[in-house]
Amino acid sequence: MRSPLIKDKIEDLVTRSARAVQVNRIYGRDHNLTHEAVISLHHIANDLLQQREDITLGVIGDEIAFEKEPLYELSARRKQFIEFLKQTGVRKISLTRGVGKKELLDFCLVLIARTELHEQKRDIQEMLEEKGITHVTVGEIGTGERRISLPEAEDRIRNRVKHTYRDSMQLLTQTFQELKGNQPLNVQSARQIVEGLIKNLLQNKNLLLILTSLKTHDENTFMHGINVAIFTLLQGEVLGLEEKYLTDVGMAAMLHD
Repeated sequence: MRSPLIKDKIEDLVTRSARAVQVNRIYGRDHNLTHEAVISLHHIANDLLQQREDITLGVIGDEIAFEKEPLYELSARRKQFIEFLKQTGVRKISLTRGVGKKELLDFCLVLIARTELHEQKRDIQEMLEEKGITHVTVGEIGTGERRISLPEAEDRIRNRVKHTYRDSMQLLTQTFQELKGNQPLNVQSARQIVEGLIKNLLQNKNLLLILTSLKTHDENTFMHGINVAIFTLLQGEVLGLEEKYLTDVGMAAMLHD
């Protein structure tokens, strides 16, 4: 599972990409603002590529995705950029280690050119090669593998969140039974529950909150404890608490009864 830090950097990468394209369209490739935008884009791309060999972004439906998982909040803020990518016919962009500033600038120019009618008939990979771009490739989501649709991606995320929620219920039930039998609290198990909730909250906040509203036949004290922990963690996250403090707050909320 990707870390929140990687997710933040990916969102920053998309934001800087959108700005680089927009500034390029308005001012042209030789303007100072264009060069500043490309330098900023190169900085975050280089930062990410020091941690991994490549980065692949895609467009699934109306969402930007990273590692096949839609980034809903980011997509809501970058609708114009998503529409631009769809207009160019690009559904997947991969950056590999070693990408340079000139390549990123020329890639922006290729994308902009693709919005012109007479350029849309050309093969985009051929256009990249003509510019000497070797560290940026484009294609379709699922090139070389089975394509994944937006509903499939959503189901995959939803199932993982539900799995974490149910596991948390089971662990909390076991914890309460141990306490009832005068056994010492298994702090590691409780911490494991909360850390799993935090990861899902940071990455799939909306889906996790949906689960707290579900009323099922097995609703009980343990479900209540998990729900209280989720709502408390959400408040702590909004207040900007560091993750190490969120864990302690979440454990206190979960065991409040």
